Amino acid sequence: MTATQQRDLHGLRALVTGATSGLGRAIASQLARDGADVTVHGRDATRGVQTVEEIQLQGGTARFVGADLADATSIARFAKEVGDIDILVNNASFSAWGPTETFEITSFDAMFAANDVSASTHALVANGLHWPHQLTRPR
Repeated sequence: MTATQQRDLHGLRALVTGATSGLGRAIASQLARDGADVTVHGRDATRGVQTVEEIQLQGGTARFVGADLADATSIARFAKEVGDIDILVNNASFSAWGPTETFEITSFDAMFAANDVSASTHALVANGLHWPHQLTRPR
């Protein structure tokens, strides 16, 4: 599939984590252009609302659900609020920078917890987020 090809995603629900800027925002916009109902995730509500408004101005359907994916309580609430999905783009991440000799291990642990795709996906699934249709819908 080239960047200019469109796929009909009408009737599908997509979740894009880390969708308030950069690559995540671009992916959320493209999924909406292709017809998906997009849930935009991020930690910054202002940027989340801006992303949703941008998608809606282009004729797409989107909503914002904020959550800190490094926090177990936030993940549980987030999974319940998002509900069932058909498409997951696990894009949330953050970076911390500094000299190795002074870099705090807690910063590394937080960065790893948020950026490790398998860890964050397992946390979302463990808290009720699921996409059961993936195995039964034709591609």
